[in-house]
Amino acid sequence: NDNDISMLNKLLAKKNYPKFSINFVYDEKEYKIFKHNIKIKSSAKFMSRFSALANLLEENFEILGCSKNDDFATVRQNYLSLANIYHPDRHSNKSIAIQEEYAKKFKNIQSAYEGLKPYFKNQENFVMVG
Repeated sequence: NDNDISMLNKLLAKKNYPKFSINFVYDEKEYKIFKHNIKIKSSAKFMSRFSALANLLEENFEILGCSKNDDFATVRQNYLSLANIYHPDRHSNKSIAIQEEYAKKFKNIQSAYEGLKPYFKNQENFVMVG
């Protein structure tokens, strides 16, 4: 949040403290982008827009075992784990009923992930333009 960014700015600006010295090495351009992204993501416009979308996509998050607040990396990791478990090729030696059940779960997992990718892409574009 803005308070954390302010404290971080003060910490990075001050090099000497009463009993020790600190030398921070950081990429100023990357830090500027980081601060910009934090500011955009904590804005009321971003929050209202994407919390409404997240509510519409809540079922997709649940299918992937994720929360609406999870980032794309977490969603992707959960998707890959679940897709690996339920992939039809892994269950070809099981009964037809189990194969069909897992194939259905696999399709739901894929559909949920494909439904969430544009949501995160839209967030990314919003931050870059904002």
